[in-house]
Amino acid sequence: MPTISAKATSQSVTTTVTKADHWFNRIDWANIQATVISRAILIAIASVLFFLLNRGGKYLIRRIFSHYENSQLAGSRFATVKMLILNIYGYVIIFFYLYTLLSILGIPVGTLLAGAGIVGIAVGLGAQGFISDIVNGFFYHP
Repeated sequence: MPTISAKATSQSVTTTVTKADHWFNRIDWANIQATVISRAILIAIASVLFFLLNRGGKYLIRRIFSHYENSQLAGSRFATVKMLILNIYGYVIIFFYLYTLLSILGIPVGTLLAGAGIVGIAVGLGAQGFISDIVNGFFYHP
């Protein structure tokens, strides 16, 4: 049976530690720190901006609908349309917020957008009858 001497084992461990130490020292820590800080600041600014857009947009939508609440159009259909527009606005803001975050983090979003477009087309075709029923329900007067 071959035996490994203590000197050979010690030299092997030293070589491994030296390679790891060399690799670790080659990393530009200042550049990594600057990148992390700048991206964190951009994420914070984007978060505040989208928060304000979300609150401001929903406020404007509610204010626009408040002018028509006392008219003949008011009722369950009116409330449904109001909530539908508020939800669509909220989802659009969330979509653009996630798009912005992924762009800041450096994740390619082109392929994600193409996939989302295909899924959107499939959902739109699948929900075509449902949307038709909703529109017909709004125009139906018993």
